Amino acid sequence: MKIMKFYFRMAVIFWTIFSCTFLIMPFTRSMEKRFPLVLMSFLFWTSLVAGLGSIVIVRVINKKVNEKNKVNTKKAYKNTPKNVAHIVFIISICLIVLININGWQDKYITYITICMVIDSIGMHFVFEDSLYKRIISNKGVGKL
Repeated sequence: MKIMKFYFRMAVIFWTIFSCTFLIMPFTRSMEKRFPLVLMSFLFWTSLVAGLGSIVIVRVINKKVNEKNKVNTKKAYKNTPKNVAHIVFIISICLIVLININGWQDKYITYITICMVIDSIGMHFVFEDSLYKRIISNKGVGKL
C-alpha cells in the first residue's frame, strides 16, 4: 500500500507541476538569458514524463489488485475530487471559448485556463474511482 500511495502522490504532484509550467511560459519568452528557458523546458518535460509514468504505474497496480480481489469497478460512489476536476474542466473549456470569441488571446488569462484544463485532465485519471476509494480507505493491496 505504501508504494501505491507513493506513486499516487507523485502523480498528483508531478501532474500539477506540469500544468503549472504553462503559467511560467509567458515570462520565459521575454528573458534575454537562455538558462531560464532551458530550466523551464527541463521542468516541463521532466514533470510530464514523471506524471504520466506515475499515473500509469498506480493505475496498473490498482488494476492488478482489482483483478486479484475480483472488485466490481462498475459500482458508483462519491468521488469529490474527480467531480471537481470535471467541473473545472467544463468551466475552463467555456472560458477558452469565451476568450477566443472576445479576442483576449494575448491576456494572461489564456495561460491560466490552459493550466486548469491540463490539470483537470490529469486529475481525472489520477482520481479514478476504485483507486481513489482504495487510497482513501487505506486498505492494503496484499501480494500482487
